[in-house]
Amino acid sequence: MSSSTKVRLRKRGRTHRVRRRKQNYPRSLHGCPDFVNLMKWMNSNGFKGANLKPADFTETGRGLMASTSIKVHGQVISIPENLLITTKTVLNSYLGSLIKKTKPRLSPLQAMCIFLISERQRKEDSFWYYYIKLLPKEYTTPIYFSNEELNLLPEKIRTKAIDKKQKILTEYELLDDFFKAAECMCPDFKGIFTFESFRWAWSAINTRSVYLLQDKNFNFSADVDHYALPPMLDLLNHCNTVEVNAAFNPTNRCFEIHTLTPWKKFDQVFINYNPQDNIKLFLEYGFVQSHNEENAIEISWDEIIDVVLPMCRSDTDVSFLKWKLSVLKEQNSASNLSCSIDGVSWKLMMVLSVLSLTPPERQLWKSILLGQPVRSDRCIQMANNLAETILQNQLEQFKKLPKIPDITLETYRGQIIQQLRTDQKDILERSLELLKSS
Repeated sequence: MSSSTKVRLRKRGRTHRVRRRKQNYPRSLHGCPDFVNLMKWMNSNGFKGANLKPADFTETGRGLMASTSIKVHGQVISIPENLLITTKTVLNSYLGSLIKKTKPRLSPLQAMCIFLISERQRKEDSFWYYYIKLLPKEYTTPIYFSNEELNLLPEKIRTKAIDKKQKILTEYELLDDFFKAAECMCPDFKGIFTFESFRWAWSAINTRSVYLLQDKNFNFSADVDHYALPPMLDLLNHCNTVEVNAAFNPTNRCFEIHTLTPWKKFDQVFINYNPQDNIKLFLEYGFVQSHNEENAIEISWDEIIDVVLPMCRSDTDVSFLKWKLSVLKEQNSASNLSCSIDGVSWKLMMVLSVLSLTPPERQLWKSILLGQPVRSDRCIQMANNLAETILQNQLEQFKKLPKIPDITLETYRGQIIQQLRTDQKDILERSLELLKSS
């Protein structure tokens, strides 16, 4: 701006500053009737309260806000055992006798799903009414994605999501006889065991339960029984960078969480499900995180073979390739091959180095697998070339993905799709960049 130009700037007042601060604050849900009823019910059944309040946050939606500062090792929340929904709860209910005589045995997760569907139907007659009423009506797990939405995902993620949907559908179909028996036992349950209700219950349990290993019970299948649904605690959202201790306290019979990360008043309080990449978070919990340092792209054995096989010019080359592949498999080097934002993994480069060996270099395979420097410039360059080709092939597949419709981008499922695609593209491009500069 020249010195001859004068512009009068209007000073912002106190009201504007207060309004702007409020826009950045979470919206408290503490006075919402449903949450008030939940707290009254919990308090009347042994809950001692917590320094947390339900709130609606801009980036994560519903969560829990610190009502006062919480220091390192401070208790975040403590839920009494009688307020946890577990398979013990299910067996002690009206469903217990039917479950005990069912063959083949239900899995713990199937039993929990059936109980949740049944209790939702009972409404105010259910002990768990105020908790179930606050559960989301639908979720963003893969089972809620339409085929059109799944087709927008990168191929590997799409395959895993379709497998997940099919697995849940199979679990539902296996319950047909049990559903008929439950409807005969209780006519009010007629028609409630739909696939829509099952996927809702499955998603609620899978996304909101805590890990609480139960004693072996022969009324269920051999699947690990570790699900526990905790009212209020299940509002705590996940963050890879926080640290907590979560465990059942046998002394006071409560499931407790203590934080190793300090929180200030009005902060959103997070827990950690254990560090997981966005693909796992999407498949299991129906959400993703931006700038997730755990993100990686798996490189399959078949993708490596597709690049290495054309190098074979003769039967001798093919025979030597088979030998190298057998060596790698014997050394357990054929799995967990990947690339991340930090580049191609050391293990993948090690595998590609072995596959780049010529017959005269055969003796180098042991030193490569032991992590010793590769004493062959040709081999190093060939491994880099193979890695570049693999990543370039992945990028070419990525470019063939259809454009995400604007109407889909307006939904949270569309935003998940976009983030997963961005993750993959950024990793591939960054890994290629690092390879070319090495």
